[in-house]
Amino acid sequence: KIRSIIRSELLKEIGPGNDPVDRLVGKGPVGLAAKASLLHKHASDIKKHALSLHKEAIEISSRRFAIYPHRDALRHIVGYGLLVEWIGAQWMGKAIGELYELKGALRSLMSGGPFDSGWKMDSANNEIGFDLAAKYSSKEQIIAQAYKLVSEGSFFIDDGKTLFKNCNDSTPGCRITEPPPGSGPFDESDFEKQFNYFSKAKKERN
Repeated sequence: KIRSIIRSELLKEIGPGNDPVDRLVGKGPVGLAAKASLLHKHASDIKKHALSLHKEAIEISSRRFAIYPHRDALRHIVGYGLLVEWIGAQWMGKAIGELYELKGALRSLMSGGPFDSGWKMDSANNEIGFDLAAKYSSKEQIIAQAYKLVSEGSFFIDDGKTLFKNCNDSTPGCRITEPPPGSGPFDESDFEKQFNYFSKAKKERN
């Protein structure tokens, strides 16, 4: 989809009947500059839409869950599932996802924290979103399946290897807590209900 958009824009510039990429590259520095400008333009559009999907994922996760880590897991799974579904290319979605997590890890390191920022957990849950986008063809299906998986505890905790449904309270990242600041508002009564429900379900599984 992205390549076809860029191609159509280039054809507008140089007219039909030519291969836009070869034609521009063959024009030397001026052509390369024009190509770079068009790529930058669409990269900016992609970034804007990716941010809008990220905001949508925050809204969806904050409506569905008043507890952590469930809210965070749903945000990542839905966010990157919708990103891949929109782009139509799993490899590009993965690249954007990993770059975003790397940025968070570097920000943590620069502020005196560890080079992590939840990278292992977030990247592992991103992978679930990528897989859902490869399997299902609509946003509604991706969101529904993501919610089902998170409700079942089929998402990863801090180490990026252990599923929530298989961990215990002594495992880092396994305790159910209130959502951290910046993850959206939550209602105290909803938190209490979900805390009791999912804590009980977890004990029964273990």
